[in-house]
Amino acid sequence: MKQTFKILIALMLCLPTMIFAQQREICGTDFTAEMEARQLRNIANAKLLGLPSASRAITYLGIKFHLVGNNDGSSRVSEAKVFEALCKLNENYLDQDVQFYLIDMYDMNNTVVNSHSNVNGAQFQMTARKSQHNNAINVFVCSSVNTSSVTQGITLGYYSPSSDIIVLRANQMNTTSTTFTHEMGHFLSLPHPFVGWEGTIYHDDYSASNPPPAALNGRNVELADGSNCSNSADNFCDTAPDYGLGFLGGNNCTYSAGAVDPTGALINPDETLYMSYFNDNCQNNFSNDQKAAIAADIVDISRNYIQKAPTSSNEVTAGPVLDVPLDNGATEYYDQSYLIWNAVPNATRYLVQVGRNANFSAALIVAEEIVSGTQFVATNLNPNTLYYWRIMAFNDIDVCGNFSTTQKFTSGGFPVGTNNVFSNTSIQIQPNVVNEGNTINLNIKTEKPIDATINIVNMAGQVVKNVENTTFQSGTTTRQISTTGLAAGVYIVNLQSAQGQINERLVITK
Repeated sequence: MKQTFKILIALMLCLPTMIFAQQREICGTDFTAEMEARQLRNIANAKLLGLPSASRAITYLGIKFHLVGNNDGSSRVSEAKVFEALCKLNENYLDQDVQFYLIDMYDMNNTVVNSHSNVNGAQFQMTARKSQHNNAINVFVCSSVNTSSVTQGITLGYYSPSSDIIVLRANQMNTTSTTFTHEMGHFLSLPHPFVGWEGTIYHDDYSASNPPPAALNGRNVELADGSNCSNSADNFCDTAPDYGLGFLGGNNCTYSAGAVDPTGALINPDETLYMSYFNDNCQNNFSNDQKAAIAADIVDISRNYIQKAPTSSNEVTAGPVLDVPLDNGATEYYDQSYLIWNAVPNATRYLVQVGRNANFSAALIVAEEIVSGTQFVATNLNPNTLYYWRIMAFNDIDVCGNFSTTQKFTSGGFPVGTNNVFSNTSIQIQPNVVNEGNTINLNIKTEKPIDATINIVNMAGQVVKNVENTTFQSGTTTRQISTTGLAAGVYIVNLQSAQGQINERLVITK
């Protein structure tokens, strides 16, 4: 976990014993007695089973993400950022034969949870939500997170052993933060390497002649020679004594401030451990004993519920090709703009982004949604406005692909539903997605006779086929329409009379 100090008074050379104000970024996980009991069981079972073993098959662990926003849906993390974080998580666990995969993402609109303004209330509501999703690792992503045990500093995330959930701050969902990796380590029973030092800063005045105490906060302080490693700090003997020194020397990845153990011996913390508090860019591994405990936790019977096979285990190797609208093209309507792309092999879902700039800045994304098909209807656009769009294909295990090329279009100048529908007539297309050249049924239902014209219009607003000009009697009339001669794409079937007009979408595929 990266540590950031905001030093309000910095005169350390003149006042070496000064306690200065600081704004720390911390983990809110408490290493409870319950967690330690599970960890010790995992340590023992790992020895019995000979874990970790390089020959183990890949274990798939499913995750359900709850993307929390305010009551009005605002201030929610982007799905694309969650993908980034999940890719980084798998990269960091790659050497352990573990593959975390996406089961699903769910929106949760709750300002209390999103802000953690009421910690107990937020945790109660997340626990209630998790009870509906007990068959996966549940991860809640909020704008702000906190725990009742943390009184100062910025909490980046935490694992709640009582609820068995991971909670992450939204700004940690990216390709550089190791917070997700760290909190998943807690989920899989790992403590910090500096257990006992949480909430306590190593004093500047400790020295060989004035060493730290042998125990702190009810925990043995680990010695430099490792002689008490199995019953102190994190209970692992291949993680060096740490004392939470990431707070003091985490910026350059090399601690050299001369901390000593209770015997006065110098200690040398491991700045590379994901479970430490050294900076993200310093961290790159779990120790062998930590890996063994993780492996034992995964195969423990209490974790059976997280081991579920994904629906697909094949990588998505291609990207989507954007079909409609054409690049630099236009849509006919602004409140019903149809976006279509080609199907991608092995992809089961697609992430759609529509934005006001080509960089898809978070503040300028106007539509972002995961869909299972190859089309999306944007309904909240402004008229006559330039938009950019792109698609990313993915499946359960592969969310690390690239977005398609970005294309742009201009939204139409008038809406589908304003002053163009008359109440006593309706039309229905069956099917409304059809292969080229096939026939569709157009059902016209009217309460009284009308004189009407039926046209098929392309997305540029051009009439490409006149179907019929006739009088429709009251009741339901069915007309068969051939799509011969119409290329694959999105069209509007338009019925127009003196009373108004009705539009229905028709998609023609290859």
